[in-house]
Amino acid sequence: MNEKAKRVVILGRSSSGKTSVVNCLRDRGYQVGHEIPTIVLDSRKTRKINLEEWEKRQKLIYTLQKTLEDSYEGLVFQDRCLMDSYAYTETLCGKIPEYFADQSTLSQRYDFIFELENLPFKKTNTRIESDEEEAQKIYALVKKFYIKQGFNSIPVPVFSARTVKESISKRADFILSKLEEMSND
Repeated sequence: MNEKAKRVVILGRSSSGKTSVVNCLRDRGYQVGHEIPTIVLDSRKTRKINLEEWEKRQKLIYTLQKTLEDSYEGLVFQDRCLMDSYAYTETLCGKIPEYFADQSTLSQRYDFIFELENLPFKKTNTRIESDEEEAQKIYALVKKFYIKQGFNSIPVPVFSARTVKESISKRADFILSKLEEMSND
């Protein structure tokens, strides 16, 4: 793990706008880490999903996510993180495999967690959740895992704006101002 990295995780339920906010920060010149599960699940859509396949997918997601995170230097905004891999793997597979790193190291891995307020759920081919209720149920398990690791998230509201792009920009501004505020304390 690169000790020089300052990792800021953008957390939220499916359809909360994580990717949009991370893309906005990228467009402003910040280093970002995109959500690995989306890439993996998109690339394996046609495979039959059973416990063995879920375990293969989760191992690939974990391995790619860890490799990506370990490559960061400086400030980076992440669309989710390794902790999501732990929570989803436990939920989907019923256990956390031995190849996952010791959970006790997770609390030192991330500097700030920003939690996006929910937006209406939108079903996509990639999402494993079938509807808003299931998305909320799975997200509650993910959030519980973050809390278990000792993280308190900083809530990011949905801002009223004339356009969606402006609302996303306001969320990014909020995150940046909170980071600046906390670094001045």
